[in-house]
Amino acid sequence: MKQKTEEEFSLIGYFKLAIRYKRVFVISIFIFSLVGGFLFLNQSPEYTAKAGLIFEEPAVYSDYTLRDIQSMSEIKALVESHYLVDKVSERVGGNTGRVKFSSQGEVISLSYMGEDPKIAATVVNEMGNLLIEENIKKRSSIIEDAIKELNVRITNLEEEMETVGLSDKMMYKGGDQEHNLTVEEHVYRRVYSNLLEEKQILKVTSMIPSSELKFLNKAEVPSAGSTKSPMLVVGLAVFGFVFAFGVVHLFEFFKKK
Repeated sequence: MKQKTEEEFSLIGYFKLAIRYKRVFVISIFIFSLVGGFLFLNQSPEYTAKAGLIFEEPAVYSDYTLRDIQSMSEIKALVESHYLVDKVSERVGGNTGRVKFSSQGEVISLSYMGEDPKIAATVVNEMGNLLIEENIKKRSSIIEDAIKELNVRITNLEEEMETVGLSDKMMYKGGDQEHNLTVEEHVYRRVYSNLLEEKQILKVTSMIPSSELKFLNKAEVPSAGSTKSPMLVVGLAVFGFVFAFGVVHLFEFFKKK
């Protein structure tokens, strides 16, 4: 009960102080609201540019597939990495900051907000270009690893064929003589031919710099910008009220002395 009485007395005391120094409160709130209004009216509009990318159906090259070259989590990590952010900044010619990433199914959305609409669109498009370049690099690396694996398998098969004395026959039998092959020779020949074909397909594929990641739509220069919330004015007005209370307490403190 005593604590409640003290709280009521304290609130009444604050109210009386506000009434007594109402001019201080009014002036403080007015000045800070004026500053907030000035900042709000003079802030530069911000422009948001957006681009979309999509994963096309992953290409399959015979028995070798390029599925899951990059997961969505990998792409998100790339977008947020200093590596790509720095590359975008280098291409744009200034510190750009991070591009926002979101995804739904196979579709990727990139967005960037800035004070210059042209730069905002350029940043998003360059980030998309870099993601495609990274996809191509990873795809090339996978194909290169697949070719290395095939080379090992081909070498092992050639050594096995040589061990059983089939190497020469495999090289020279063909055409009309193919029906003269034994079952074992026929199996080796088929496996060997398939491996060589796989290798040739992958070598041709590696020469074509394509990506499973494509632009769905590139960012266009935004025509309309957006301003920050007027809550800046409200926040400074509240700060002015609190500031006035601090000033009043100082007045009271020095008066008691």
